[in-house]
Amino acid sequence: MARRRKSSPLEGLCEIAALLPWWAGVLLAVAAYIGFHLVAISSSAASGHMDDVAGHVLWKGLATALQYFVPLVLLGGAVASAIKRRERAERAVDSESAARAEPAGSARGTAPIQVAAGEDLYELWKARPGSGAPPADKWSLELLRAIDWKRFEEVCAEYFRVCGFHATTKSHGPDGGIDVILYSPQDKSTVVNVVQCKQWKKQVGPRALRELLGVMTDMKVARGTFVASSTFNDEARRIAVENRIHLIDGQGFLEQILKRSPADQQRLLAVATQGDYLTPSCPSCGAKLVKRENRKGRSRFWGCSNFPRCEYTLNSAA
Repeated sequence: MARRRKSSPLEGLCEIAALLPWWAGVLLAVAAYIGFHLVAISSSAASGHMDDVAGHVLWKGLATALQYFVPLVLLGGAVASAIKRRERAERAVDSESAARAEPAGSARGTAPIQVAAGEDLYELWKARPGSGAPPADKWSLELLRAIDWKRFEEVCAEYFRVCGFHATTKSHGPDGGIDVILYSPQDKSTVVNVVQCKQWKKQVGPRALRELLGVMTDMKVARGTFVASSTFNDEARRIAVENRIHLIDGQGFLEQILKRSPADQQRLLAVATQGDYLTPSCPSCGAKLVKRENRKGRSRFWGCSNFPRCEYTLNSAA
């Protein structure tokens, strides 16, 4: 990896000014000019020592140059700050207009939603079926793969509760390699299993299994479970067998749900289809995403409904 070039003090000053409100950068520029100007026009040192006189002359010369240069740098940062805030304001207007035009949770869109490259943890915002959302009154593999990724995790947690475990989930944010923690039915303070849930189209590979194994080691938990809406490749299965990790793929999870009593199936179905269960959630803050449109390129994307407090976005072809 190439080393990052170290910025000069003046570049750092410009970056700091860009982070401040534009008017703060202007005030700093005025203050810097006054300060350096006063030094530049100050009288000679009272002491007759040559070192003092030379030092004073040096400082005056330096201040004479800096009284113009530093304010210009600060004003440049103020301009950058103003441009950045204007762009944010325009994005907010675009977001509000798009949200009014197509509210979150709208089921009209049938075009596929494409995931931004590099989204490892939240890779799958699945393509919605061309004929519309799958039926919500019965369990199917299509329904498991169509619900929001967070709802998929909640269904997994509820399934383990149906099985008798005490289960807790993370609300949002980085999950550290696990999504559900299972506690002993007899002792709710004892962790007996950690669960990772992935609602992916692609096969789950060894990397995700190693992440779960690392959490198991850190937490000193002997058993782990990996639930995926897709399947696992051979290397992932080998790691699972060697490290006491139970794998449940999409078809297997559906079969386990259908083995439960009709009452339990309805209980899990209610969790899966409650409220707005198709619109993806923001992995950063947990709020629902909304479809938006870039004003310049007219490209579509998912954006957090908490913008500008949360600036998470996800590319979309819809």
